[in-house]
Amino acid sequence: MNTSERELRSALDIDPNLALAHLMLGEIFVFKNQWDAAQSEILAARKQSSALTEVDQVRVEAFLARVFGKPFEEQAQFQRLIGLQPQKKENYYELAESYFHTAEVDEAIVKYKDALSLDNRYARAYNHLAYCYSWKGEHSLALEAAHRYLELDHSGNAYDTLGDVYMGSGDYAKAEEMKSKAIQADPQMYYAIRNLANIEIMRGRYKAANDRLKVFFSSTEEKMQAGPILRGSCLP
Repeated sequence: MNTSERELRSALDIDPNLALAHLMLGEIFVFKNQWDAAQSEILAARKQSSALTEVDQVRVEAFLARVFGKPFEEQAQFQRLIGLQPQKKENYYELAESYFHTAEVDEAIVKYKDALSLDNRYARAYNHLAYCYSWKGEHSLALEAAHRYLELDHSGNAYDTLGDVYMGSGDYAKAEEMKSKAIQADPQMYYAIRNLANIEIMRGRYKAANDRLKVFFSSTEEKMQAGPILRGSCLP
């Protein structure tokens, strides 16, 4: 539990009807992909919507639409937020994220760049911007965005993104190097470990990939999935 989450929970322990605290906690859970918890908190905020500003009421509806998998409604609400707060970079970013999650790559790129036009050090926007360029096959732009993300945010996730971009460009050696650095920064980053195995498969290192996945599954809660994935991915 991070500091923000702890403080919000403490506030709600004192007053369970603090609508804004419920909304902010819900947004944290959205970011962490904890959808059930996010739904519960944002619905709690909606019950006290009269205590929220117009902007925060729209945020409630936008994030509820995301939680319930209604991208068109979500995008409409974030467009409303941009109209209400045109100088707030987070609104453009969240609209870009909505487009990103529905694979509307060109629209996402425009909105990530809108966010960056307000703050060119907004690290989060460079992350999925790099993936968008990679999906379009614009690898030099993808690498530029991924390197900028790493420059601003020396996190395991930034190394992981750069590794994915290198993998998309076919540079498996650099991809492996970045994935290894991601795991060094965060040994629990399961998706980086999985992708390292994928890279080893692409480089013809089937036994190494098989061994890596076996170790990975033996130390995670995903053991039930190990059999089919190992059989489908690696040589015996």
